[in-house]
Amino acid sequence: MLGKLFKHEFKTSAKLLIPLNLIVIGITLIGCLLFRSGLLQTLHVEFLNAVFLFLYIISLFALFILTAVYLTMRFYKTMYSSQGYLTHTLPVSSASILNTKILTSVFWVLLALIITACSIWFLIRSASGVTISPEEFRILQERFFNEMGIEIGSFLATIAGTVTVSCFTSVLMIFASLSVGQLFRQYRIPAAIGTCIVFYFIQQIASMILLLLLGINAMEHASSAAQGDFTKLLLGSVTAEALLFAVAYYILCYYFTKKKLNLE
Repeated sequence: MLGKLFKHEFKTSAKLLIPLNLIVIGITLIGCLLFRSGLLQTLHVEFLNAVFLFLYIISLFALFILTAVYLTMRFYKTMYSSQGYLTHTLPVSSASILNTKILTSVFWVLLALIITACSIWFLIRSASGVTISPEEFRILQERFFNEMGIEIGSFLATIAGTVTVSCFTSVLMIFASLSVGQLFRQYRIPAAIGTCIVFYFIQQIASMILLLLLGINAMEHASSAAQGDFTKLLLGSVTAEALLFAVAYYILCYYFTKKKLNLE
């Protein structure tokens, strides 16, 4: 039953979100072809540059905004609105339902981030026309290590882990806000928005305190601590903080869904 739940959730959300991602991919391919052909660099069709840039930015905004809005609305409608009566009568636990929606949402958010990052990378390469040989890449790795004190592969892997955890935190913060908002008889959406703002400010304050402590630590140990060690400490601390908030938000979601469910 859990597999069917995942399949249904994915297929339903894919009807809107796959076309959004395909639009970004399509515009990226068109942009790469235009850059490689040199059309965007000619004076006679300079307006194409502005048109392409406008369409590209709009497609990225549409991808992230519509993805966020759709996932938020779907979670609320299927969990806390009248549709929730059907959702919560399924022969699976509340945790399974919640986990399915969280994992599906994080998947779509991560997919949008990956496609955007790859899109920007390919467009920059097509526009610059620069290719990096294996020898140049080796030199780049050495320079990166000398400047940052950490291997570029380890750095990228750590960044990927931090981004993944941050996606879970962001999705869970929104879901936790909706879980608190559904407790109110009226003005559920405004209550959820207000809760989300409170959660956001708490996170920002915690991040500022963390960065302040790390900054003081770096100043005190500037002569003995390597740059690479501090980079790892910084990324690890940011990831740990995001993970703690993600766990807290998950507990809130589970508690209110299991113990304080208040359907419309």
